[in-house]
Amino acid sequence: MSDLNVYTTSQINALTPITGDMVVDSDLNAIKLYDGSAWRTWNSDSVVGPFTSAYSVALDGADDRIVYDSTSGNQTSLGSFTGDMSFVLWFKQNTSPSTYEVLISSHHRLITGDGVQGKFDMDILSGGRLRTFSRDSNGGGFTDSTGGAVVNNSWNFVAHVVDTTASSHYTYIGSTSSAPTLANTISSSQTLEDFSNGFKLGDGYQANLGGYINDFAIFDGKALNLTEVQTIWNNGLPFNFANDASLNPVGWYRMGDDNSGAGTLVQNKVNTASSYNAELENGASFNQTTY
Repeated sequence: MSDLNVYTTSQINALTPITGDMVVDSDLNAIKLYDGSAWRTWNSDSVVGPFTSAYSVALDGADDRIVYDSTSGNQTSLGSFTGDMSFVLWFKQNTSPSTYEVLISSHHRLITGDGVQGKFDMDILSGGRLRTFSRDSNGGGFTDSTGGAVVNNSWNFVAHVVDTTASSHYTYIGSTSSAPTLANTISSSQTLEDFSNGFKLGDGYQANLGGYINDFAIFDGKALNLTEVQTIWNNGLPFNFANDASLNPVGWYRMGDDNSGAGTLVQNKVNTASSYNAELENGASFNQTTY
């Protein structure tokens, strides 16, 4: 039997494989098998291992951030976000967080009266409680501080869902060991159109996040239900959206696994054209701290 070809993770993801192809991933020091839909890690017991994550993005809590800006002319809008939408992500705060730290925001700052519809910001209060804001074009919207709490210095899973049929926003929270459950319901028909202009992870109206972010996915036209949220949580392990076409995110960002943790670009796994890349800014970097 001939030796297997050796590639980096990014080189493997750029291949055009057929079912049964096997290669060595030099980043993970592992053999991978292509099962017809995705590359799988082959473990020492000769069984297909779980989908893995080798990198996250480290943020310094000062000005580091992950940005997708479709107003710049370089990125293509991910969708309209005029109705149902959802996002999910994993994150971990540093040991001594600021009083407020932003987890995610839409493109524009959360000021009133600027004519921008559907702005959004979610930050973490001291003690771990989530606070959620949204604003319409006239400065209306909501501010809600009754969301569930996350655990400091630990990996947390958060999903936020806009369900226009129910005129509600739902927030789900989980951890590596606890399945996500409904932590908060906000009665509001507010839609989040500003996500059509882009998003910022770890940056927004309050202080920037100090810690790590991983595996961000965003959905346009889809209000995830609890079963789908728990499917993506995947028992606290990385989830491969390529194996479930029914979920269909418009953006899926793995935070370094597609470029071996090098550079500043974060590839959209749903659409790999360069105009769908997010970017690390102000010193944010890929890191091998993962959940």
